[in-house]
Amino acid sequence: TTLSLSEENQRRVHTWNLQRRKNALICCGVSLGAFIVTLILVFCLKKGNVLDENCPDHNPSLSSWNPGHQPDKAVVVKRGHLFRLERSATFLSLPIQSG
Repeated sequence: TTLSLSEENQRRVHTWNLQRRKNALICCGVSLGAFIVTLILVFCLKKGNVLDENCPDHNPSLSSWNPGHQPDKAVVVKRGHLFRLERSATFLSLPIQSG
């Protein structure tokens, strides 16, 4: 009976050790997964431009505008149109017309 109790105790200890290893691996896996998700979120959020409502360039109602370099041409803009100049431009005049 002493031999069978010893074998039974060894099996219990072995099973308990296996369960501890399994739990440790699960814990490490969950921690690593959470770390990777955190890194992804941090780098994805850092890449994007931070939009500031007070900055005129970030106003979503502005249309991109690139009239180019035409020193002899007048560029006409209608009142109420909102443009964001994307690149440098050269033109003769910039009249703003109503209507």
